[in-house]
Amino acid sequence: MASLFRSFIAGLSERERRLVMVTGDGTLNSGCDDDKAALFESWGYEVAVISDDDDLATFDAAAASNEVMYISELAGAPLKDNASSGVKARNLDIGIVSEEATTWQPLMFDTSMNLTGTSIETVTVTSHAHFITNGFTVGDVTVFIGSAQVSLFKGDLPPGMEILAEVEHDEEIKQAIMVLDAGAEADGGYLVPDRRVFLYPDANNCSAWHPNTQTFVRRAVEWAAGR
Repeated sequence: MASLFRSFIAGLSERERRLVMVTGDGTLNSGCDDDKAALFESWGYEVAVISDDDDLATFDAAAASNEVMYISELAGAPLKDNASSGVKARNLDIGIVSEEATTWQPLMFDTSMNLTGTSIETVTVTSHAHFITNGFTVGDVTVFIGSAQVSLFKGDLPPGMEILAEVEHDEEIKQAIMVLDAGAEADGGYLVPDRRVFLYPDANNCSAWHPNTQTFVRRAVEWAAGR
């Protein structure tokens, strides 16, 4: 799969965009992180990689030298702890896209986590006014070729959160794509320092990503980067 994505890179002009991926071990060896990195490169980003276990100084340096941070679903331990993620991710002055559900709570400055795992093939776009979903019709959109197991959010959301897509499962509405703009109010009255995107992709099987998912991810990255 990586070779397929990397085939798009040929002929690109010198890149000016910079993206840093946070992965479980600071490499691209797990899940399909290598495929995602190659996809980002095909969109013109220089990709750096850090580990979720790196120290605060490394996160600060990554935020200072890149336009956008992408947290892989395979990133976990330090970021899911409320205290450490509070100093390593949520206060960073950089746009962040996170597909790792355990990071959503601290990035929202939330004090509780209300997540659910479910298998989906489609999401329901609730608004096409936002850059990420612009051009999509409100309603069901195919996001996986076949179905994939993902994490979704359910329950109360921060005041400044905007819901772009959701899933109805077991007679409950669960959020699949959510955004906080820079300066938006998160939980506890905190204002987020930069843009935040929370979305659903399956990190282990990028070959199941429908082109619509690639579009959502690309636009999420571009919006978070301020483009």
